Amino acid sequence: KPLYVQENWDRFAAYRNKIVLYTLNETGQTFPDAWSRESFSRNAMFEQVFPSLAEDERTAPNSGDVIIVGDADEIVRPSVLTILRNCAFPARLRLHTKIYYYSFQWLSQGRGHGDWDHPDATFYTNYETTIRPQSLRDDPTGEEIWNAGWHCSFCLPNLADIVKKITSFSHTEMNRPEIIDPRNILRRVRMGLD
Repeated sequence: KPLYVQENWDRFAAYRNKIVLYTLNETGQTFPDAWSRESFSRNAMFEQVFPSLAEDERTAPNSGDVIIVGDADEIVRPSVLTILRNCAFPARLRLHTKIYYYSFQWLSQGRGHGDWDHPDATFYTNYETTIRPQSLRDDPTGEEIWNAGWHCSFCLPNLADIVKKITSFSHTEMNRPEIIDPRNILRRVRMGLD
């Protein structure tokens, strides 16, 4: 994919002090499927980025720093972030969010009646022992916070963006003509259907 953030870096000027811009290094990697690429990418956010943070005392991670592993559409409540910053919690913590489709108008009525099992939280111990992002996301835990935020899936501005997501994300089984047909997408958006 194009490096959208890098290509539009000037648009982020007001937030640059809060953003770590890093281009994933895939040198020598091969991926048998989209899920392998996703797992590699998720872990690389720790394995490739954290060593570069440690080189600068202003950005070096400290023991106990909170790490949230979530996709861009999984948003944690500010009050939950405050709790995580100020309270002890187990090394694996699932943050259940309410899942919406297309907008905050359509709370999912499917599996879990609107509950989504992510994002997840842990904390930094050191480079060797901190739980890796994909392991945190994959391995179930009995420790949970419910109603910890929102997951707005396919909350995109237009049908073309929804088609683009379906044709480029890890759920390759969804990339079928009947699913990416804009008429079918429009009907599903209007009805709030997954």
